[in-house]
Amino acid sequence: MPRPFRLMIIDDNPADLYLAEEAILDRAKPCNLQLMPSATAALTYLSTSEFLPDLILLDVNMPGMNGLYLLQKVKTDPALQHLAVVMFTSSANEGDQRQARAYRANGYVVKSPSFAGFQEQLETLFAEHAVA
Repeated sequence: MPRPFRLMIIDDNPADLYLAEEAILDRAKPCNLQLMPSATAALTYLSTSEFLPDLILLDVNMPGMNGLYLLQKVKTDPALQHLAVVMFTSSANEGDQRQARAYRANGYVVKSPSFAGFQEQLETLFAEHAVA
């Protein structure tokens, strides 16, 4: 039996983390979900864990270490650079999008304001990253 897909969501907004958790729980297919409230917590986990995520959904605007800085750290670390990181954010700023591409993000998605749209975006991301 294949192991569940490992998804990490990094966002400082508790409401967005809650929505993500609800959307994942509504899925029929199993998923190991890790919710991280900050880029710093996520970097610590990624640097020390043997169980790395299959996909990281990363917010851009966070206090302290922002998502773009974390993306740069992940994509320049030989042990982590293979990880799929999609910027999943409310920021539609073109400068953020350019910087994410420059740092080799695997995608950039502006979060839907509706729960149904949010769920649809997650399902699309799962399909794009070969979630069975």
